[in-house]
Amino acid sequence: MKNISIDKEKLIDLIESGLTIFEISKEMTISIATIRRRMIEYKLKPKSIEFKYIEIECYECHKKFRSLKTNNRKFCSNNCSLNNNKKILQEKRIETNQKISKKLKKINNGVCLNCQSEFVKRRKNHVYCCRKCQSTHLSNKPETKKRISEFFSKLTKKRHDDGDISIGWRSRDKISLSYPEKLTFDFLNNKNIKFERELKVGKYFIDFAFHNKKIALEIDGRTHEDSEVIEKDKRKTKFLKLNGWNVYRIKWINDNKHFDRLNAFIVQCGLEQ
Repeated sequence: MKNISIDKEKLIDLIESGLTIFEISKEMTISIATIRRRMIEYKLKPKSIEFKYIEIECYECHKKFRSLKTNNRKFCSNNCSLNNNKKILQEKRIETNQKISKKLKKINNGVCLNCQSEFVKRRKNHVYCCRKCQSTHLSNKPETKKRISEFFSKLTKKRHDDGDISIGWRSRDKISLSYPEKLTFDFLNNKNIKFERELKVGKYFIDFAFHNKKIALEIDGRTHEDSEVIEKDKRKTKFLKLNGWNVYRIKWINDNKHFDRLNAFIVQCGLEQ
């Protein structure tokens, strides 16, 4: 600790003039603790050094308590100070919520353009209840579909011109079988009937191809009930027939008669050895 020198005579004069220890500290620009140590060292009697206490009413609990005038205290304890701060924060929250609610009331409830459900609009131009509805609605627009189609057409053409061999599927051997296709696959293997799975003909793939007899067997699951898929199946069937294939389609129905339909197909086509 540094030994700070103090003018003893000046200190005595200030004490005798009736100044408080705080006023002496300001006058000499020295800490209160240093002045006290020097008073003990110089054996000065602090008769005139009297702390000025005042009575203050607590802002929170309204109890009166004594405090030094220079402290500028407002609360009698830390608990009262914390409680007062909590009240102030709560009032500010209420005020902020009221402002937000007023702004929201100005914006009417809206109806989602996609699912037609009512929702609270956060903005004036808010027309979707969620991001999922927004992406679904925008992706179903004809102009969006056209724009996406044109983009991928240009991309495919560019990759073709660059000689990129990864365009389209060259093979589908790694694609996992659906449940109806797995049943058919196991059935034909048990019957020792030779077939080729996912044979590529043009841009199409045949589910089960019997190449020697030019017979194509297609297993149509639930996805083939969609109108767009039905149109694709018709184009595929037409293409295969033009290329000399006899196309047979077996619709998957979960009625435990799938093997009977496969047996009838084998007998009809003369595939059984």
